Amino acid sequence: MDAGTDDPAKMWGLTLADLHLIKYIKCPITVGFSTQNIDFGTMSSGSAAVGNVASTREVTLFANKDTSGLCRGDKTVFSINAFMKAAPLSAVNAGENLLIPYGADNKPFDSVGIQLLRNKTVIPFNQEATMFEASSEISRSQKLDVNLIWRTDRPVAGRFRGGIIMEFYHR
Repeated sequence: MDAGTDDPAKMWGLTLADLHLIKYIKCPITVGFSTQNIDFGTMSSGSAAVGNVASTREVTLFANKDTSGLCRGDKTVFSINAFMKAAPLSAVNAGENLLIPYGADNKPFDSVGIQLLRNKTVIPFNQEATMFEASSEISRSQKLDVNLIWRTDRPVAGRFRGGIIMEFYHR
């Protein structure tokens, strides 16, 4: 409203009453993965080429809404988004959108990077991304591909480890 407007025909007010009667019922959602660890196995570096997939593993992401107690019969529509970032002893190369694992020496293992894909689309690091579209389904699951990507055509042999932290948000 403009300052100095005194014309009652151009003014209006809004009053909300009885807000104490609103009852919020929290129906918890459990989100998880089919596995907590991925082993890419042993691979040959003879075919290494920058950007090529060295190995792929599949994991299942699931979400289940509790429908017991006060939530019985709940058909509320919800979606789930995630914010993915590197865990300790891992790093993110933003230009490549890859997780860089660490080697046995606790330094970045630059031969490979790791990416997650949902519906053949790379899930970005350090920004929110949709994991499950809005729906009233109480139980959902979907496959995610985890790709090991060559970052050099002359990789160094060795063991590595890395981790991803995913923060989930439901709406």
